[in-house]
Amino acid sequence: MRALVYRIKERAGRLVLALVAAFALAALAAVPQGHATASTPSTPQDAAEAAAFDPSPWLGGSKVPGSNVYQGNRGVYTPTYLPSCDWQYVCVAVLEYQDLYVNKWRVWKLYHCGSYYLYDWHGRGWINNNQSGGAVVGRFDGENRWLGNTSTGGGWKDVDWEPVYWFDTCFRYE
Repeated sequence: MRALVYRIKERAGRLVLALVAAFALAALAAVPQGHATASTPSTPQDAAEAAAFDPSPWLGGSKVPGSNVYQGNRGVYTPTYLPSCDWQYVCVAVLEYQDLYVNKWRVWKLYHCGSYYLYDWHGRGWINNNQSGGAVVGRFDGENRWLGNTSTGGGWKDVDWEPVYWFDTCFRYE
């Protein structure tokens, strides 16, 4: 009888957890993601704004720190205005906004080993692996297939974020 009561309690706990997760996901899905306008551009500035690239990238995972935005003029080599990446950190940059005149990059500086999930990251971006001990950053697609590594050193490196679904900052392959 005790075993039956224990199993019922265990299943009830799982059910409550699943319901909480479902409500949380439903609440996130209901949050508006930007705005739309139906007007036709009438000036060059309006045309530039209408042609703007404006996703809302964010990073999920354990111990995700806040991020900062860095901007530079279009046509300027991006790493010249991205921040340095502190020793023992992995820094990643994704294009957050772009119009005819400016690029804005959202940058995260990650210290803790772990898996980080990408949401609304499009196109090419940058990664700077400044960890010690030869730790590599492994990138994976939505099917958990390995896409490649970023080794330490060398500053900001170009990366295609489009196929990447998640990455591991302390990836060990054997």
